[in-house]
Amino acid sequence: MVQPGAGMPGLPGMEAGGEKAPGIGSLAEFIEKNSLECLNQDNAHPVANAFDGNPDTYLSSDTSTDDQLLISVAFRSPVKISAVKVTIPAGAAEDEAPTNLKIFLGNDNSIGFDEAETRIATADFEECMEIGKEMPVKYVKFQNVQALRIFVPGSAGRDVTKIQSLQFFGTPAAAMDMKAWKPVKG
Repeated sequence: MVQPGAGMPGLPGMEAGGEKAPGIGSLAEFIEKNSLECLNQDNAHPVANAFDGNPDTYLSSDTSTDDQLLISVAFRSPVKISAVKVTIPAGAAEDEAPTNLKIFLGNDNSIGFDEAETRIATADFEECMEIGKEMPVKYVKFQNVQALRIFVPGSAGRDVTKIQSLQFFGTPAAAMDMKAWKPVKG
């Protein structure tokens, strides 16, 4: 198992000693908050809570259904992702934490719960899921990312899964956010 932050020569974004390479940072500002979706969320604890930066809010699965979640995330402009980090709410039991994340590139709406369980993911953290730590992804596979589908197959033992934050780290794929672009008249 690879320990996130441990010296990983050759992995962009991670330097020996756990320090981030220059330019690598949170991609929160690039997430299109209006396009966030989550199947099987508890409406009292929606997916937007996992991206709002507030330690008092969290995303929760609907206990009347099961503990799985299927999250869609879009970015305002293409990004390069080097790591992902999941935290659980303060006071949550360890067995309410997700046991795995499967990340699929693109916003493929045909991926349902059954498909996500069997389909090979672009990144699968089944063997190395670490709550509260940055988990590196294969950087070469996460270039020019515009959208992701994230499957959370469940928690460690409860009928609910709770996520306080879901964070992505990396860099913008382009030097300019096209939403901020203004044409030059001349």
